Amino acid sequence: MEFDSEEIAYKFYNEYAGKMGFSIRKEAVVKNKRTGEVTSRIFVCSKEGFRSKDKRDSLTKHPRAETRTGCDARMSIKLNRCGNKFIVNHFEEVHNHALITQDCAHMLPSQRKISSSQATELELAEESGISIRNSYELIGRQSGGRESLGYIKTFLEAMFEKALKTIFTNRDAATAKAISSVIPDTYHRLYTWHIMKNAFKKVNQLFKGSGGVNKVLSKFIYFYDEEDEFLAA
Repeated sequence: MEFDSEEIAYKFYNEYAGKMGFSIRKEAVVKNKRTGEVTSRIFVCSKEGFRSKDKRDSLTKHPRAETRTGCDARMSIKLNRCGNKFIVNHFEEVHNHALITQDCAHMLPSQRKISSSQATELELAEESGISIRNSYELIGRQSGGRESLGYIKTFLEAMFEKALKTIFTNRDAATAKAISSVIPDTYHRLYTWHIMKNAFKKVNQLFKGSGGVNKVLSKFIYFYDEEDEFLAA
């Protein structure tokens, strides 16, 4: 294949990576010493190589887990003076690690992109007093879904792809949908504050007077941690 520019080649390989389920980064580059023109470039899987030793590691109490696996997957391009286009001169397809499923691919680092116009729209919305969450929701709908924006649910990556047993959030519908899609085996529960708020909203009449319902419900919510204790009480 051939490309008109290095950036077009990068975008092509990144799009391919998104469909396959891995992230990429720019690696070695060779430039013309006189003009500074790029003559060759290597794009690699983000898990290429291994993290270099940091002298401060001995002082780190909780070091980050190693995320690189020495993966050799890559695409190399070289400038062909005949036609002045970049051609692919090497391509390694095989990875030494599991790839991400398509429904989670938008969380990969090289896939999390928003356009300059979307960024400007977010800034204007914030200056106008519109919350970031509502702005994201609007842009997501314009793009055909928040998963199309490519900048959410980085939480799983931060946890090194290890899903939680239980996660507590507010009642945000977009968050609930993302949790069920990205980490479907995780129990999604509401904060106790929201549970109490729902109780006051739905059965407010029970909290009136001196019946002590509020005190009893609060005791069940906050003081019984074990299922057997809860059922017995």
